[in-house]
Amino acid sequence: MAALVASASAQAAEPTGSGAPIEISASGEGTWYVRCDVESAINPGLRELNKARPVYRDGRMQSATCHYESNKRGLTIRIVGAGWDCPFKGAAEGDCTLVDNRGSGEFRIKRSK
Repeated sequence: MAALVASASAQAAEPTGSGAPIEISASGEGTWYVRCDVESAINPGLRELNKARPVYRDGRMQSATCHYESNKRGLTIRIVGAGWDCPFKGAAEGDCTLVDNRGSGEFRIKRSK
């Protein structure tokens, strides 16, 4: 019985969407946030990253439009996941990272074609 429950729990944790999972993370000094309006097959809506919740993972996300604000002390945003376009101009191949000292900005995350 315990094996059946463990198996069911493991299957429930796996994404059933057709796309690759994505992880969006952020870190920075002082006060900051990243808010993303997520389009998803299940549970679409607004997601906020901040010091208390610096990481968002989604196996069913289809795209997202994000806005960030910080106190200009530096905010680092990283996107990890195969099958996603990196929205940050000048990011090194394989390292989809933005380091921003301007204070605010927007970006859109979408699947690679």
